[in-house]
Amino acid sequence: WLDRAIRVASVIIHDVARNNHYRVNEHFDTQWNPLPDYNKDNPAHRFRAFGGTPGHWIEWGRLMLHIHAALEARCEQPPAWLLEDAKGLFNATVRDAWAPDGADGIVYTVDWEGKPVVRERVRWPIVEAMGTAYALYTVTGDRQYETWYQTWWEYCIKYLMDYENGSWWQELDADNKVTTKVWDGKQDIYHLLHCLVIPRIPLAPGMAPAVAAGLLDINAK
Repeated sequence: WLDRAIRVASVIIHDVARNNHYRVNEHFDTQWNPLPDYNKDNPAHRFRAFGGTPGHWIEWGRLMLHIHAALEARCEQPPAWLLEDAKGLFNATVRDAWAPDGADGIVYTVDWEGKPVVRERVRWPIVEAMGTAYALYTVTGDRQYETWYQTWWEYCIKYLMDYENGSWWQELDADNKVTTKVWDGKQDIYHLLHCLVIPRIPLAPGMAPAVAAGLLDINAK
């Protein structure tokens, strides 16, 4: 699985996204040529949106770090590009998607020039961003990632948590008011679970195996 993961990451991220300012293409033809206009007439699609989805860029950054850690756990030297590209994906998300219109929050999608298309702030991108910030801080020790981690938690506490009915809001508009343009109701929890579990486990062997092996909070023991 690890060899396959490296191959997938090398094609989608290192070969394509890196040469596109780390804006990740998600739609390709059968010859692996990007389809930049895919769903241009339906830009707010829940799963196949037009343009770039920065939440996926920064999530990819964390996945690269899991690959990096898994290789180290096998006593293998990880390719330098895994960490370099993880940083590039993180930086691209901050550059294009964090508060591009003045209000805090990560916009749902941007075009291939980095301009916002769907300005709604959906929950899952920012919770994935927190997980990646923590992972990058763990690997590099760079305090900027700790700062972003705290900044994004503060945003979630201020805007995304539903203090009356519990849980977190799924989607906010460009003014950080609750809306349902992309998603209605309170949807899946697994992205939210990521940001709660990732700081409590090592980057390898992965979340489910780590929890199953009793590694939750191992660094705190």
